[in-house]
Amino acid sequence: MDLRDVFATNLRRLRNARKLAQDDLAYKAGLSRSCLSQLEKGAFLRQSLTSLAALPRYRRSKRRNC
Repeated sequence: MDLRDVFATNLRRLRNARKLAQDDLAYKAGLSRSCLSQLEKGAFLRQSLTSLAALPRYRRSKRRNC
């Protein structure tokens, strides 16, 4: 299991523990649902690091694509 897999598993686990749907977390983080889905699958690239930084903030802003 590489770092992306560990991150993806933990992100999904924490989202589920908080009983949030992907759409809800994506909205709160200002991300698109497809971007969040990619993060949870471990299929993200270097440019997604800026998207990762938005997750803990739960802010309402313009949605970003990965």
